[in-house]
Order: sequence, then C-alpha cells, then structure tokens
Amino acid sequence: MITFENEINNPNIALWRIEESEKDLHKIVSEFDWINEHLKEITHQAKRIEYLASRVLLKKLCQKLNIKFDGVFKDEHLKPYLVGNNGHISISHSSDYCAAIYSKNNSVGIDIQPLEKKLHKVSKKFLSDLENDKFNKNLELLCRAWCAKEAIYKMVGKKGVSLRNQIKIIELNQDFAFVEAIFENINYQSKVQFYSFENFIVGYTI
Repeated sequence: MITFENEINNPNIALWRIEESEKDLHKIVSEFDWINEHLKEITHQAKRIEYLASRVLLKKLCQKLNIKFDGVFKDEHLKPYLVGNNGHISISHSSDYCAAIYSKNNSVGIDIQPLEKKLHKVSKKFLSDLENDKFNKNLELLCRAWCAKEAIYKMVGKKGVSLRNQIKIIELNQDFAFVEAIFENINYQSKVQFYSFENFIVGYTI
C-alpha cells in the first residue's frame, strides 16, 4: 500500500497503488459476510479487484482515523456510505490506483483520473460548449475539469445530475476549481482541490 495523505496534507484522504492479487485483497476483508455477497454480483476480475481494493483502503483509512469499520453499502442513489457511521465517504478508481476520502460532517467527493488524450474526444459529453472552448486545448486543464465535475457529482450524490448541463465550473486553475451544481432547485457549491502525481490528477471537495 502506498498512501500519499501527508503529501496531500489532508489526513482524511488516502491513495493506493493496487499491486495485490484478488486473493490477497480478499484476505484483508474476509471477516465481513457482505463482501462475498457483493462479489457475487461482479463478474469481471478487474472490477472485483477494484471493489476489494477500495474496501480495503477504506478499512485502513478508518483504522488510521480511529473510526469503526463495519462495511460499505450504497444508498438508493448508489452513493457509498459507511455502515453504522454518520460520516461521509467517496471513493474512486482509475487504472492501478484507488482513492478514498472521509468527512465527519460534510458530504464529499473525490476523483482520480490519468492524463489520457481520449478525454479530448469525449469532452463535449461532460463540458458545456463554453467550458469546452476554454479547457479542451490543454490536456491537464481538461483532466482537472473532469475531476472537478466528477468530485462534485459524487458530493451531490443524486441520480440524474448531468455533468454537462447541471454542473458548472466557475473557476479552474492548476491548483483548484470552484464548481457549482444546480439540481432539484438546490444550489450546491464546492471548492475542489487538485493533487497531481506521476500521470494522474486527483480532485477532491473541501
């Protein structure tokens, strides 16, 4: 496990490069009956490894924060939550990495994304025309725009929110973004902080 919380300067965040096998990951959380039930629904091995890695990471993060870990379930909007805990979590996977964030009081969102040129081709699916004109020429800014929107999408945690039409980037630079989402007549606003390493960008709400 490789954690970068000290570099991010946020003890409630952990990142992990996934190098373990499915069998080794399963051993770490094998005491939970719900693990096997959830794994039955995942047929693709890579997805099973992602699932297990994120649960192991959350278990380790809870241990570090002295929080009891009894499991992770999803609500009716598919937003994950800790069983028996009123705090808030968000998780993300990309390539060989997974990320997790916890907050005691506020809904949170986190996203990890590699710098991939394919983002240029799909940018119109998550950016408005104005945003696309601003950010699509620069891959790093485009990737940050994606992470920012995904992070606040997860923070809102409601089905049906459109990244392109209902989440707006007010300001974005190399370090942070201010993002606004309007859904069901509620205005959600958040600052999204960025952290970069290797070929990845991490965006998380603060």
